[in-house]
Amino acid sequence: MQISADYKLVIASALLNGFTCYTQGYVYSGLNRSKLFTKERLSNLNEVNRKEFGRDIPDGGYPDDGNGRYSDLLSLEEWHKFNCGQRIHHNFLE
Repeated sequence: MQISADYKLVIASALLNGFTCYTQGYVYSGLNRSKLFTKERLSNLNEVNRKEFGRDIPDGGYPDDGNGRYSDLLSLEEWHKFNCGQRIHHNFLE
């Protein structure tokens, strides 16, 4: 089996694409999520979460993707910023 010398470009492209997906999706969305869904903001929903799931709300408000109960606590500007970050992440994944 012979591999072309140009295959290095394919590997480099895949690594660059993966790095871009990671930085745009996980870092940008994750940092935004951690700023918006703080423990203080979600504290009033913890009682309901403990009753239904037997645990506190996970850090970052997971699994809320911008359309759930946790997002109802955000202002319109915060929700818009969070939703844009989520769409960036999903677009890169696709």
